[in-house]
Amino acid sequence: MNFSAVILAGSAGSRLHPLTCAEDAFNSDCEDDSAETDPSGPPAANTPIPKFLLPIAGRTPLEFLLKAVHMAGVAPNNTLLVASPDLANVINPFLATSNNAAIKALKIMYLTPKAGGSADALREVKEANKIPASHHVLLFSADLILESPSGIASLATHHTLACTQPDPTSDFAMNATNGAITMLLADVGVEDDEHKPVKESKKGKMGLLQRETDDVEIIACAVPHRDLPATCTHPVPRVLLKQSKVEVDESEENVGDTPKLPLPKQLIREACTPLTALAVRTDLMDLHAYAVAPWVWGELLGAKASEGMASVQVRAESRCQERHLARADTFSAL
Repeated sequence: MNFSAVILAGSAGSRLHPLTCAEDAFNSDCEDDSAETDPSGPPAANTPIPKFLLPIAGRTPLEFLLKAVHMAGVAPNNTLLVASPDLANVINPFLATSNNAAIKALKIMYLTPKAGGSADALREVKEANKIPASHHVLLFSADLILESPSGIASLATHHTLACTQPDPTSDFAMNATNGAITMLLADVGVEDDEHKPVKESKKGKMGLLQRETDDVEIIACAVPHRDLPATCTHPVPRVLLKQSKVEVDESEENVGDTPKLPLPKQLIREACTPLTALAVRTDLMDLHAYAVAPWVWGELLGAKASEGMASVQVRAESRCQERHLARADTFSAL
């Protein structure tokens, strides 16, 4: 199975001000609309430095990512950096002066001003024929920070398994697979001494990662039974539902002090099989890193400009049913 990597670089990192300002502009405004810059020349003194070019232990996040992409088996000439045109006068000099072989081999494409989210960026990549039509695509942000460079390789491995292993839980033909979009999830759950989940508000006091309320999601998964025999084909874990906890808490359908998450019967039937069980969790964090099957590209072209990857996943789910695939989403949990 062949992979290409698409690295999205669209954010200037304004929330990290003043770290994302040039050194001699820390005491001034990063933005200067009146300044004229040459995209092929060095950046102006007051040009914002994007997050993925901020040095960490002597290397940029982009360099760490390229190492992870290499470990996943993606050839350097199949790695594409997709960036906002506003960042050209920072990215071009960096690429031109870098001594890193992976940086020098990196291909770059600047989006049009009308490009919106991830789905829109991918649509422009496809229309420009930047990725071979038969390739599966590893998609993630340029400022993605992974504890281990093997995370992207894990995503590719799980996606390959989902696309090649027959799904034993499928009601369709035995050669049905559930490979469409695979997402990378991180387990951010913490337990106290009594093995009870630690609330997000307490994590910060413990010096641990504390998620913002808007970042907490409810994710329903179909996971293999723990007591499956080793001789049994273990089904690939599948994401069945992914919804913001804030939306659930504020839903008009909820009554009483405890918010409730209605689960469609069809979802429960698909999750609860002789081989799988339903798991509903709030301790998984979507890292917005995906592996996308080639046939999903058609869904990207049919999506509206304002739609993001979530909408594309819904479209892919519908197409999965038409193609007799079990589900649209699988996941790789770190």
